[in-house]
Amino acid sequence: MLEDLQIRHYSPTTIRLYLHAIAEFAKHFGKPPDQLCAEHIRRYQLFLPKEKKVSPSTYVQMVCALRFLYAHTLQRKVAIERIPFPRTEDEWLT
Repeated sequence: MLEDLQIRHYSPTTIRLYLHAIAEFAKHFGKPPDQLCAEHIRRYQLFLPKEKKVSPSTYVQMVCALRFLYAHTLQRKVAIERIPFPRTEDEWLT
């Protein structure tokens, strides 16, 4: 993933944040990300706001990192609609 981010000229800060986000995702399930599927992503997306209480911006960073990982690094056909962004910040609070 690091090389894929570097090839696409992502900033050092974005690279650090994406790698950290994916490490946290893998740590949450105790498995490497290449062994996790769309259902794990869905469950993690529910966990982030409800249990971990992350901010909307942290949630969006995680979604971006997951989309990048599955689309570019793993080249898996996880439908993008399975990794959605929150529609509005107001929805985040409900």
